[in-house]
Amino acid sequence: MAAKIYQLPTQVPGMVGVLPNPKFMVTGDNLATVTTAGYLNQVSLEQNPVAATDVIQILYSFNLQTQSGTYGVFSVSISNGVITLALEGAAGEVTLPTIANHIATYTNVSGNLSEDPATAISGGNIQAGLSGTAGTLASFPGTASKGSLVVAAVANTGNTLTTISNAAMGQASVVSIPDPGVATTNFLLTDSASTQSITTGNLTLTLGNLTVAAGTISASLGNVTAGSSGHAGTVGSFPSGATSGELLLAAVTNSSGNFNTTISNAAAVGQSEVVTVPDLGAASGNFIVSSIAGAGIQHITTGSLEVDAGTLISGIATGGTAGGLTLYPATASNGKLVLAPVGNAGNFAATVSNVSTLGQASVYTLPDPANAAARFLVGAGATPFVSGNFPKNSGTGGLMVDSGFSVPASDASANSSATTIAVPMSSNGSGVLSFANTAIRYAAGSFTLAQILAAYTTPLTIIPAPGAGFMVVIQQFVLELVYGSAGYAGGGAAYLQYGSTAHGTNYATPVAGIPAAVFTGLSASLAIQALGNINTTSGLVTSVAANAPISYTNATAVFTSGSGGTANWYVYYSIVPTT
Repeated sequence: MAAKIYQLPTQVPGMVGVLPNPKFMVTGDNLATVTTAGYLNQVSLEQNPVAATDVIQILYSFNLQTQSGTYGVFSVSISNGVITLALEGAAGEVTLPTIANHIATYTNVSGNLSEDPATAISGGNIQAGLSGTAGTLASFPGTASKGSLVVAAVANTGNTLTTISNAAMGQASVVSIPDPGVATTNFLLTDSASTQSITTGNLTLTLGNLTVAAGTISASLGNVTAGSSGHAGTVGSFPSGATSGELLLAAVTNSSGNFNTTISNAAAVGQSEVVTVPDLGAASGNFIVSSIAGAGIQHITTGSLEVDAGTLISGIATGGTAGGLTLYPATASNGKLVLAPVGNAGNFAATVSNVSTLGQASVYTLPDPANAAARFLVGAGATPFVSGNFPKNSGTGGLMVDSGFSVPASDASANSSATTIAVPMSSNGSGVLSFANTAIRYAAGSFTLAQILAAYTTPLTIIPAPGAGFMVVIQQFVLELVYGSAGYAGGGAAYLQYGSTAHGTNYATPVAGIPAAVFTGLSASLAIQALGNINTTSGLVTSVAANAPISYTNATAVFTSGSGGTANWYVYYSIVPTT
């Protein structure tokens, strides 16, 4: 809304350069509008400039019809171009009317007096009464006839002061005195020379905690309660050592309903006991309890459960509740291992234990039976089998016994002097089934990328030495190169050799049987075959091949690259005697 200024601030003739510089102004706007910051910025002051050293006498709320208004003297302040007018009073004035017995206060720095300000300030202390003359401090609320708060002194046993002061607060706080329900009562203090009593009613903490810095809280009748319904509270206990933590009993919201949780001792404790809560090693954890309703599961989410003495028991011996042990792998949704008992024909225990002579850490793996149900094959007794004999089944339930038939050795070194392998045909040894010791054999394995790249300098043994007086003859060698994300570079033709010399020349397959181009041109997984060929066309001294292992290597140089690649190998061979 535009300012209703009838006369802009006008300079008194002959007063130019006088400080303070008096000027005169007339406006129809009221005092609140005139003293609003920027009021004079609404009009052009080009012909009537205003400075901070001006004192403007204004008739405000001026009525043009009656030619009347309110007179006031205003000072000028200018901040960032914004002009603000402030009403000033004459030095030593008293604002009328006044009320008897009300305290006068200054309204400005010029000595103006008034009463009943919003806030009356004393730079020192405020005292009510004198020694021997009672005085009180009274504070009334904003609503009439609603009482007052009175601070009143009573006679001490000596001429001593009682001071009420705040602690070092971290926020604005309102401390309320509750309704005692009686005409007289006392505060509870943190320190007292005598016993403090709550003679009627209860002590309830609706929010916060009840803390005893020293001593004991005892409820001779009734209970000690921290908090109330809808207001959390805790009971805390500190140890004797400073800054050593605290034990808290704290309730959380029971989402199932308005039910209590009670921690109590057993009914027949036979001695004084200290029950210790162990270190969880984590920010939160739960107790393991003896009973949990329904299908509830109690979790140990970190760490382990260890029974230092005694036995871990699942289920109830008297029956009615089956037990079991369920073990999960580290990867989610990958099955589980369950150990579960079923009812025996009699009250017999089935115990799974290790042998007493176990010489190393061992992992026993259950193979996939490819069926929903399967059984172990077990032997009855501590030593049910004869070393070197075949076992055989006894019935259809998985019980195994010794067959009485010996197992012929299948490796060349154990049959180095035999031209045939004989298998007994009956338990009394009558009749044999003979196999030629030179029959074609089969082996398979795999190479890692690192092994393939290093084969030039570090050959890879795939068939061990057959034993004195024997040599290995390769029938055919198949290499499956599994493609990763890149082919190989460098290298040379791959082959099998007798012995383990780095890129040796005692060939068991042709030196160019698997060309280097197969590796360097690899863009997808492929398989390639090399037939056996003892030292290509020139032959090999028998003493070199005798009792020599067969190893994989390559010529020319090491391979590089081949990112992500591997290889599988398959070899058919015979073991023949040498002279």
